[in-house]
Amino acid sequence: MKNLVFTRFGKNDLPELKLFIRRNQKFAVALCSRFEEVENDDGGLFSTALKHFYVMRTKDKVLDKGRIHGFFYAKKDVLMLHLFDKNFLAKLEADEELALQFREKIRNILPSVYGVAGVSLATTLIAQSIGLKNPASNYYLMEFLPERPLRLCLPKDFSVKKCTLSDLPFLFELQKNYEISDVLPAGHNFESALCRKNLQNALSLDMLFAISHNGQFVAKANVNASSEDCCQIGGVCTLDNFRRRGLATFLTNEIASRASSMGKNVVLFVRQDNFPAIHAYENAGFKQFSELQVIYR
Repeated sequence: MKNLVFTRFGKNDLPELKLFIRRNQKFAVALCSRFEEVENDDGGLFSTALKHFYVMRTKDKVLDKGRIHGFFYAKKDVLMLHLFDKNFLAKLEADEELALQFREKIRNILPSVYGVAGVSLATTLIAQSIGLKNPASNYYLMEFLPERPLRLCLPKDFSVKKCTLSDLPFLFELQKNYEISDVLPAGHNFESALCRKNLQNALSLDMLFAISHNGQFVAKANVNASSEDCCQIGGVCTLDNFRRRGLATFLTNEIASRASSMGKNVVLFVRQDNFPAIHAYENAGFKQFSELQVIYR
């Protein structure tokens, strides 16, 4: 029984896809942000970049026949980002026939992507379907839900600054350390030019904060993606000699509190084996709500 239908995004999909994103965006802020940027650029719905977005519908009455239950971004040699709703994922987990069909459909439509990132179950099935055999990097998705207002203070002789493009040279070492420890897949070399571009992009979102000590930036964090109702914190890094002083906790809480006051739901993801970072984010008011995987070719 053929229940799943994958098609390239078309302008007739836009009203329903916007509703789908509105309901589910906290599970894939970077993907939703990318779609909104492309959809709102000068080319509008005729932008060639939109051809890399796909939607998934179902013919199954149990799964709300005809409705969008997922969408994704897939381009040759680029990281595939995906988002499927919770009801579909639950059905996918319980129904082996549906899971097999899902893998077959994905295999037939996907270009040769660089890797896959998204909620764990779907990531695993997509990786299996296209033959990605490298180990998965496993993360917790966490959401800013403080039980009470937090009053966090910096240690003496430390100060916080909202950074601008003029601070880029002084933030580079922190961004480099972050990318090497948290971003680069095993076996891949660090690229200075790409690191600078990533840092410039983060600064352009106007929500990068750094903590300085004796004139040196020793910790940073920033918003790295922002959709209509959500933003995602990333780029969190503290120099080795300044860890375990609450700097990451202070920065993530500072950014989350500001974004929350502007009506944004704030999320981040953290490696499941990074216990100090998990503890820091919990102290900043974050709670786990899902799991995410990244698997590279």
